[in-house]
Amino acid sequence: MIYEFSGLRARTERATSKRGVGTHDQTIVDDNHLANLTLFAFSGPLHGLDDRAAIFTLSNKVTNSVDGKRLFCSSCPERQRLLLCLPKIDMSQRITTHLGKHKISTPRNIQIFSSGRYSLHLQWDVPECGNIVQYEYVLNGQDEWAQFDVHRGVASTEQITVQNLLPGTRYIVVVRGVDKSGRKGPWLEETIEATTDGKAPTVSQDIQVVFKSDSEMRIKWKPVLHYPVQHYEVLLSEQTNQFEALHVLRAQVPADENSFLFRDLKAMTSYNIGVIAFVNHEPRVIYHISPETSGRRVQHWRLPANAYAREVGKFSVHWSKPADLINQNIKGFYIEYRLKNETG
Repeated sequence: MIYEFSGLRARTERATSKRGVGTHDQTIVDDNHLANLTLFAFSGPLHGLDDRAAIFTLSNKVTNSVDGKRLFCSSCPERQRLLLCLPKIDMSQRITTHLGKHKISTPRNIQIFSSGRYSLHLQWDVPECGNIVQYEYVLNGQDEWAQFDVHRGVASTEQITVQNLLPGTRYIVVVRGVDKSGRKGPWLEETIEATTDGKAPTVSQDIQVVFKSDSEMRIKWKPVLHYPVQHYEVLLSEQTNQFEALHVLRAQVPADENSFLFRDLKAMTSYNIGVIAFVNHEPRVIYHISPETSGRRVQHWRLPANAYAREVGKFSVHWSKPADLINQNIKGFYIEYRLKNETG
């Protein structure tokens, strides 16, 4: 069991003279019998006892209660002087554990406090060990058509509200703590599942990969014609069980476009890609695909293509087939262009 106490700043004794915490283990059967005094030295980030006085580990005795944790000063055992007596903690129904120095444990009792069509509110208890100052969390869509929808962030308290979720969709949640020094604890061992309210959007398979390389991938989808689409949202997440290594991307595409180019991807890596069509500010249609990048790097043509202006707004482009591709069966050519003032 971890015991912390604070509020000793007003004491007249210097903080450096406070040596440790003395405990008496009192058995439940015999209230008059006290075991020998055990003195724990101060540990934790604040040895001066200004705010958090100490963190110490008690022995693993389920049948014991701990009565009267007492603070003593002076480095000489014969001169130990009682400064204050802290309240009793009943350990009769509590299993104690041994926790290593500076260890960070996982958050406890995570639960879904409330849910909406596009949001989830979660809360949890602080970890048993660690001077936690913030938390990292990841929400990942679990339905086959929503695995691309990944939300990650940082919270300063033991509760979060994650918005911009898909309605009628299952998500898993993992949380971990981060201490003052930036050390990160383990992710919650058991994943928590939560479902948003409402009906899930329509799912479409009309999406394909136009081309891909070791670091780039362009996708194209069939535009929505029977709804007044405001815009599309393109999402990408890496297929991995390592939450801290997730590559997550979100981008907004105008309603009159139906293609998107992903850059800076990993070679020979599987990704979950989704496109969401928004109608009246709500997700109405979802496209999803799970391609893998190539292991081959892109080869640049040495001979540039030539463009000729035909009329206002129209050009013709001419190029020669590379010599090293003459004997290969080429499926087709894909032409991309941008204006001089464009950087994309």
